[in-house]
Formats: sequence, structure tokens, C-alpha cells
Amino acid sequence: MQRIGLVRYSLSLLVLGFPLFASAQGQSAPAPGNGQAAPPSGVGTESQPAPPNTTYPNSAPAAAPVPPPGPPPPSGFPPQANPTDACFPPCRAGFICNAGSCISACNPACAVDQVCTEYGTCAVKTELTEHEKSEQRALSMRKRLANRTKPRFTLYGLTSVGGLVRANLMAVGATVAIGYRQNFTETFGLHVRAGLAAGGVMVNDESSSSSSSSTAGSTRQDDTVFGHFYGEFVPYFGPFGRFYFGPLVWYGHFGFQKNTLNSYDDYDRLRKTYEISDSWKGGTGIDMGILLLGREQLDINWRLKSTLNDQIPFWFEMGVGYHFM
Repeated sequence: MQRIGLVRYSLSLLVLGFPLFASAQGQSAPAPGNGQAAPPSGVGTESQPAPPNTTYPNSAPAAAPVPPPGPPPPSGFPPQANPTDACFPPCRAGFICNAGSCISACNPACAVDQVCTEYGTCAVKTELTEHEKSEQRALSMRKRLANRTKPRFTLYGLTSVGGLVRANLMAVGATVAIGYRQNFTETFGLHVRAGLAAGGVMVNDESSSSSSSSTAGSTRQDDTVFGHFYGEFVPYFGPFGRFYFGPLVWYGHFGFQKNTLNSYDDYDRLRKTYEISDSWKGGTGIDMGILLLGREQLDINWRLKSTLNDQIPFWFEMGVGYHFM
């Protein structure tokens, strides 16, 4: 009986002591920290389920992000043409294809003496083709025509030679003239001039010339100086190319230092006497010339005038004028 009671007593101690021992073990066990292993599962802790493994041994890595678009091409290069609007045959260097047509790659367009390169820049031409030369001539003509109808103030310097009194008196002098000129159309205009001439007059009759050539003596002839102020009105046609012409109406005053000129023979005997008077005279004539330079400013001019009687049968002037625009 004692043995049975001892066994019962031992079992009751074992039953009561095991929970106390387990509780003491849970409080004295250190918590897992950095570098310490966790306690084995089932001892004082509850086991947690592990997260599912989503990595597969044969799966491909994630794709890299798409980089942003690069900067636009530099401005020194011409714009690229639309490949759907191709030109046939292909455009040559310096041109790009736009909507099926070749246009210059340079904007703004290059000057006449320059060419557009394949990089969209202008460069000086080294040699012009026949087509380019033709275009250059056409451009020059357009500029000339554009300037032709602009009003111009003119300045002339001329030499003059004229015959007086049936050409028995010869006048030689120089003329300065100013004027106003304008083309109202490409081939018709008006020129108004005022001039001042001065020079000398000498006897030039045939009898004195033949007498002096047949004898050894010298023949004395009178001479004098003259002054001439005049105005001219010239409706002209042209320029045709560079040449122009038109009728001329003039009116002016002649003045002489001496009004009587004598012709003598070899023995100094009076042969003839010529009377020239200070007077107003007028007449008609023809005016013509050639215009040079890019804007037709330089005028190579000549004109022939007359009183249409014995007083001044002819008066010829030739010189150079410049047109101020």
C-alpha cells in the first residue's frame, strides 16, 4: 500500500511540475537578435508558414526601361524629306525632296553668285553653267527694266563743232548741260536739257583756202569767240537693248565778241566780209546714244542740230552724260 501511495505521489509531482518547468524554460530563453539563431520550431514558439517561392529557375529577367528620344539634329543640316514623297530621279546635292519636287536645302535662298551645298549652307560658285548664266542675264535685264522708269537728273559734258553762214565760218567749242530724263514705258521717254556752250569761230571759206595753197604767202583770217545758251526738248524711243534715239527741238541765244569777220588774200587784201549777229535761234535735230552700266546710268550721247537755213546749217555735239537716280 505504501508503495502504491508513493507511486501516486510521484506521478502527481510529475504532473504538477512539468507545466512549471516549461514556463520557467520559456522565460529564461533569450530572444533571437542580430547574429543569433532563432530557437528551434516547436520549442516555446508557434511555427509560421513560409511565403510562397515566386522565382522560377527558367524565368527571363525583366526588360530594361526604354530610353527617352535623343535631341534633334543640329541646325546646320538640311531637313530630311518624307520618304513617302520620293523624287525620281533623286535630287542633286543642295536640294531636298518635298512633296515629289526638289527644292533648295538653303532657307533663305542663296544669292545669285552662290550655290547651296548638301549641308544647307551657301558657298561661292566657282563656275556658272550655261543655264545659270542665262538666269543671271535675265535677272540683270529685270533690274535694268525696274530702274528704267525711275526719274533721273542728268549731267553732260560735250564737244561741239558747227558751221555758220553757209558753213563759211567754223565754230568749235565745249558744252556743259544738265537735264531731267524719264522713261514712261520701257521703250519711250522724255529728256529735257539746258546747256551752256563756249568756243571760237574762224573763217573757213573755200576761196581763201585755195588762195593760200597756191601761193607762198600766208593768209590772214579773222576770228572771234562765242557763247551759246540753249534748251532742248527730246521725246525719245528706247532703249532697244542699249540704244535710243529721238527727234530734238532746240532754242537758244548766240552771242559773239565780234559780229563782223573778214577774209583776206595773200597780199592782205580784203576778200570777203561775214556778218554774224547776236540773236535767238531755234531749230530741230536728232538725238541718240547708248546707255551703259547695270542701271543704264552712263550715256554715250551724240546729237545733230540745225536751224534748217543758212545761219547754222549744222551743229554737232558728242560727249558723255551721267544719270543721277
